[in-house]
Amino acid sequence: MENKKLLNLLANYITNPPIIERESSDSNYPSSLSIKYINSYGETEIIGGCNRHNFYRRRGDTKTDKGELNNILVMDAGKAIEEIIVDYFKRMGIWRGNNVKFYDRFYNVAGEVDVFIELNNELVMVELKTGYGEYFDKEVLGISYSKKITAGYPKIEHLIQVAPYLEKYRAIIKKLHLIYFNRGSFLYSNEFIITLQNDVIYVDNKPSIVSLRLIRERILELEDTIEEGKLPHRDYELKYDKEKAEKFVATKRRTEYWYNNKWKKSKGICGDWNCFYCDYKSKCWNEK
Repeated sequence: MENKKLLNLLANYITNPPIIERESSDSNYPSSLSIKYINSYGETEIIGGCNRHNFYRRRGDTKTDKGELNNILVMDAGKAIEEIIVDYFKRMGIWRGNNVKFYDRFYNVAGEVDVFIELNNELVMVELKTGYGEYFDKEVLGISYSKKITAGYPKIEHLIQVAPYLEKYRAIIKKLHLIYFNRGSFLYSNEFIITLQNDVIYVDNKPSIVSLRLIRERILELEDTIEEGKLPHRDYELKYDKEKAEKFVATKRRTEYWYNNKWKKSKGICGDWNCFYCDYKSKCWNEK
């Protein structure tokens, strides 16, 4: 029988890229931004990037944890889908640019807009996202058991990400189309019109919890720690303590199954996914 090793070789190559010395970066990425707000349970909550992760990256620290094969392929698949959609926009004759880089000095943010198109004689931006799974279908696409049950809603992290785009180009662009695809089957998709009104992000003309002020506050917190050379507090937890885990179950933010089969046995995600997938988690949790 032939020795089937090609898949193992492929997985090893993808998950073990060459280790290079990282250069420090003086700017923030749109996808690394976050906000702090009071949630519906009366708790102070962070949504978006972790400032300790941003601190490590800005300082130029080498990543300590490699990505899993499935996560790397998921990201690559998302980029490939973006390229396909951009090509369609070009064929339609509405494409005006893609992967356009920018820098916003006030927010110290360096980013890249997916696509610029001209729609109904108006220049607009487009951000393309993909996802999969029951939660994504229900919460973002508004789909449950193959039926449309709600309008869906964008991920808050994505509203935070596109806020600097709208701020940077607010003089010439008034809206951004945030488009989601289910990358599992492509049977379902969704589209939201994102605007910036009075420095608040609006979704389909309704205000969200995201504002430029909240984003700016978190950026300033990070900049202060970098200037002082002081490691920021962790924004997320690798494993919740018993009190928090039980509270999440009691408020139906986690299930009894998760508590008994994952949290108690320390299997899978026992805290915040942000920590679980972080490429600095070993370094982070070995420091105070």
